[in-house]
Amino acid sequence: MKVADARDYALLRKTLLERFQITAETYRQRFRNTRKENADSYKEFITQISLFLDRWVEMSNIGESFDDFKDLILTEQVYESMPTELVTYVKDRKPNSIDDVIDTVTLYEENRPKENRRHGKKPEERGHKAAHGTNSTNKDKDEGNKSRTSVKCFRCGKLGHFKKDCRQPPKDESASAAFQDENDVEGNATHDQLCDKCVHKKFTKLSQIVVEGQVVTAFRDTGSTSTIVDSKLVPASKITTRTKETSLAKKSVKEKLSVAHVYMDTPYFVGETEVSVMENPVHPVLIGNSMGVGSEKIETPVYPVRETVIPETTATAVTRGQEKREEEGNASIPSFPMEGKIFTVADLKREQQDDKSLEKLHVLARTNVTRGRVQFIYDKDVLYRQYSDKQGKDHRQVVVPHKMRAKVLSTGHDTAMSGHLGQKKSRERIWQDFFWPGIVGDIKRYCSSCDVCQRTMPKGRTRKVPLGKMPLIETPFKRVAVDIVGPIKPMSETKKQYILVMVDFATRYPEAVALKDIKAETVADALWTFWTRLGLPEEVLTDNGAQFTSELMTQVNQLLAIKGLTTSPWHPQCNGVVERFNGTLKAMLKKMTFEQPTKWDQYLPALLFAYREVPQDSLGFSPFELLYGRTVRGPMQVLRQLWTEEESNDEIRTTAEHVIDLRNRIEETCKIARDHLAKSAIRQAHFYDKKTKKRELIVGTRVLLLLPTKHNKLELAWKGPYVIEEKINSFDYKIKVGRQTRVYHINLLREYHEREMIAEPEKLPEEVVEQSAIVVEDLEEQDDEIFANMGPDPSILIPSTKRTENEKDVHVADTLTARQQREVRDACTEFSASLTDVPKATTLEICNIKMTDDRPVYVKPRPIPHALVDVVEREVKEMLDLKVIEPATSPYNAPIVIVKKAQGKAVRFCNDFREANKVIENDAEPITDVEHLFSELADARYFSKLDLTKGYWAIPIKEEDRDKTAFTTSLGQMRWINMPFGLKTAGSVFNRMMRKLLGPLNRKDVYHFMDDILIATATWEQHIEAIKAVLKALKDANLAAKPSKCYFGYEQLQYLGHEIGRGKRWPVDDKVDKIQKAQPPTTKKELRAFLGLTGFYRIYVPAYSSIAAPLTDKTKKQEPEKVKWTPACQVAFDTLKAKLAEQPIIQMPDHTLPYILRTDASDKGMGAVLLQDKGEGLQPIAYASKKLSETEQKYATVEKECLATVWGIQKFERYLYGRHFILETDHQPLQYLQRMKPTNARLMRWALQLQPYVFTVKIIPGKDNIGADYLSRATMN
Repeated sequence: MKVADARDYALLRKTLLERFQITAETYRQRFRNTRKENADSYKEFITQISLFLDRWVEMSNIGESFDDFKDLILTEQVYESMPTELVTYVKDRKPNSIDDVIDTVTLYEENRPKENRRHGKKPEERGHKAAHGTNSTNKDKDEGNKSRTSVKCFRCGKLGHFKKDCRQPPKDESASAAFQDENDVEGNATHDQLCDKCVHKKFTKLSQIVVEGQVVTAFRDTGSTSTIVDSKLVPASKITTRTKETSLAKKSVKEKLSVAHVYMDTPYFVGETEVSVMENPVHPVLIGNSMGVGSEKIETPVYPVRETVIPETTATAVTRGQEKREEEGNASIPSFPMEGKIFTVADLKREQQDDKSLEKLHVLARTNVTRGRVQFIYDKDVLYRQYSDKQGKDHRQVVVPHKMRAKVLSTGHDTAMSGHLGQKKSRERIWQDFFWPGIVGDIKRYCSSCDVCQRTMPKGRTRKVPLGKMPLIETPFKRVAVDIVGPIKPMSETKKQYILVMVDFATRYPEAVALKDIKAETVADALWTFWTRLGLPEEVLTDNGAQFTSELMTQVNQLLAIKGLTTSPWHPQCNGVVERFNGTLKAMLKKMTFEQPTKWDQYLPALLFAYREVPQDSLGFSPFELLYGRTVRGPMQVLRQLWTEEESNDEIRTTAEHVIDLRNRIEETCKIARDHLAKSAIRQAHFYDKKTKKRELIVGTRVLLLLPTKHNKLELAWKGPYVIEEKINSFDYKIKVGRQTRVYHINLLREYHEREMIAEPEKLPEEVVEQSAIVVEDLEEQDDEIFANMGPDPSILIPSTKRTENEKDVHVADTLTARQQREVRDACTEFSASLTDVPKATTLEICNIKMTDDRPVYVKPRPIPHALVDVVEREVKEMLDLKVIEPATSPYNAPIVIVKKAQGKAVRFCNDFREANKVIENDAEPITDVEHLFSELADARYFSKLDLTKGYWAIPIKEEDRDKTAFTTSLGQMRWINMPFGLKTAGSVFNRMMRKLLGPLNRKDVYHFMDDILIATATWEQHIEAIKAVLKALKDANLAAKPSKCYFGYEQLQYLGHEIGRGKRWPVDDKVDKIQKAQPPTTKKELRAFLGLTGFYRIYVPAYSSIAAPLTDKTKKQEPEKVKWTPACQVAFDTLKAKLAEQPIIQMPDHTLPYILRTDASDKGMGAVLLQDKGEGLQPIAYASKKLSETEQKYATVEKECLATVWGIQKFERYLYGRHFILETDHQPLQYLQRMKPTNARLMRWALQLQPYVFTVKIIPGKDNIGADYLSRATMN
């Protein structure tokens, strides 16, 4: 409304009342229906209904005379005696007096035949009359109507029918169908008559919609049973041969109209739907009462509904109930999706040729390449994938191009004949006839994003999160938990049916009282009674009941300085202290009141005493002991005294002594109880967390919410999706549901996967690799199912039981002289027993598996891919022959996992010990520091390396611990004799064995990292001596090195992913080539793989962290799974590739030469570079850079420079500690750092941190401090 009108109170009030649909009828119903409440006095009640009467009279716009008021009362009484449709008809004419009502009713009766009139009897009276008819069906139906006289309609407020049967339209809808006429349309009106009458009428509720790409005007017709579209808007190809009967004007007019399927974009629904086609309707589109059309704000999708086809012949009149049942019984169920384009063979051939993702397959088909039992062929120019199963039977799969895959997925999962089965079943159904690259992933994503499957998924399928830690309350009655039990049936003799329960967190002391009602006033009075005896608590934890969140309770809490805490909705576990007591209390009441159930309230005090007297499981003491510091005299003590006539010998003490003793006793008892409670919480969480999973949701994510249904609060269903607006903590999230924003626990939430269109693939990778549905691959492998499942069997990497390699298979450097090569060969021949590909068992170390829990860890076996079953069986037999496993009967079980290796099709046999690892004790044996290892190789000229043959399998497992490694195969249960892959402590045990193997040699030129042994010496004499020493140690320990992985006498060698030699190291060319060929990642998984590969070589890239910052930011939890690629990401991506393409080289540190450290700081970052001069000028040893935090950016310049110095020295402490070094900087004040006076506290602290180091500060020009300066400013650039 206008600003000027808003200043008029009367006009503003009238506008607001109209806006909120508060009319005279509203106040009339309030006047008639208001009843006196128990808490109200009659004076208050009369004042209230008088106000309603005044408002009713005022808004009825009648005069102030008695006759006007009489007309109002008479009109109301007449309305009560009229049928609903007549009342609606009269009210639409807005009569001003009782005479106007009489005239309108008379006109209504004159315009209708007598047989169509409905006389002014109540619905129940009409039903009673019909019950005496001859129709048996109606008689049976109307017999039930006798019990519905007390039923009240929630729409019109009258008795005798439900809202769904009410003939009065909602207040926000039109009473007529597509028009409003002064006379109802005749029941036998024709289509032409209907259209003629519609021409001159005034239409409402118009909106612009889209029909088959055309923008037209639509009218919301509440009287039509279907959506009607002008025939001019419907293409002929969209019209079917079916017809159906469509009701207009509130079913007073019926037309047989043709049926069509058209695409519509409306405020009510979007998509292809079924409509009726009419010639020249009043509006281009009439949106009727189709399924889901009610409000313009529909949150859930509306799907097209096929209506009943009405036969050409008509039948005798039937009741509405019979008509409804007949329609429901005849409704057809769409069993096959007819929507979308129907593809032909020509379309298939054309799309196969145009699809870029199938180019590789076309090449394989044209060249007749066969891989195992799989090949690609053409048949009548259609591309097929042909494979043979284990029985030798051939199968053909149509290779589906990209544009046709959505149709296959929909047909294989969504239709009635597909049944919305899970991923595996859907995959097996589609796999029988169709194939395309990436089919497994597409089916998985399609099924997981199915809206129907997500909404109907059982609530138990969503794993709960681990238990959170509740604070341990030490002070009695500092925090209490309050809840209400009831209503209890039967009601007690004193008319009480609820129990108010309060439990103290510290002592578990319970209080309970029976209540007649649970109004806020009643609950507040009962709580006040508790608190006057026990003291006022600081915190009160309740659920979200209205009595606890009411304004009255809020004021009580404010008055008494109590902090009110509430649980998240539908998550009673948060208030588990009182909920658990509620269960105990109800169980005791049920047993004690078996004979006198109406006297349950009289048993409450005795049952509370019984609970308070016995020790509480979590605390170890009874609530009485924790509250009073002594054991309360109960029935057991009385019985004992009666039998033994013992007398208590209480020590006589002063009051002060008694108080001090009592306080000490209570404090000591509470301390013990607190410790007991902490241990109990850990134990209970351990059991609970076994079936949980850590989950975290991101703000902005769409989720489904598990809420009770409208009919039964104990029946839960998934609703939504809704959007997460805020994360409160690790467990609670703020969700907007409708207009309300509430906090819900994560156990009630599940991420909603929205269906996305299948991404348009580019070309397949050049090399075709294998994949199986449950086989785990290294990150470097590409996903491709071209030769998966039914294809050739991959080989599992298991050592042969027979020796296939010997000392002749080792690699000897060609750069060695003939004499040197002969010396190496002679050494290998001498210790040939240690050079074999058959694993051995050593006695140097034994694997102990110590667990924190003695209960067996059993994990259900997982199915093995069909293509790997025979292979796994074969390899299990070979491992039995190798004596690394043996048959077992064990309560433990760890499933088998097949892990692909990056080198090709070979895979590694492993077990999934993740559940067992949770209870296996840690092993503190340190792992070799790789950077320290490289720092010792500066002077080395000759390098050799040896790789042990299945080093893990060389370590036996302690006899009593072998059952803990059991696993299930098709040949029965097995257990490991020697140490397997996957155990948490396996790496530490193996490293300890290597230390025992090489430690006694006392050689500083022999190193190892896990099973990779490195020999690095400056002279050949030292080198051949070290080779013999290592081979002899292997022989003595009964260990073996694999000959094909042994390299001797090289001056340049690849070790741990680096090329080393001549005092330098640089990246491996193969890895750099992979980085150069990498494409921009599209998902977080791909991005992490790229960062993992480049991060491995970060030591070669100055300011790596600053350059890669835009990419690492995309891996944060709050970022979407699909990477949003930005220009900054592309720059970082290209820069990292370019830096590594420059073949960076860094020097290995020489500990005999001095180190030079250069540091610098800028506004945003700081950098440091470690240098050495080996006669060729200063060369970099290592780079380091770091962003400044927001606080550090505010430091003064001298503080930033000093911070860079302190950080740089600590970063390279392993090189600088205990040695004199030179600190070069372009900031002159730093030269006074060692002799400054303590004027700045921060600088003084840093100066003290540098006291253990010996260095000289050298000031250099800024132009010479290029390295550190670049590192510090890389963040800004």
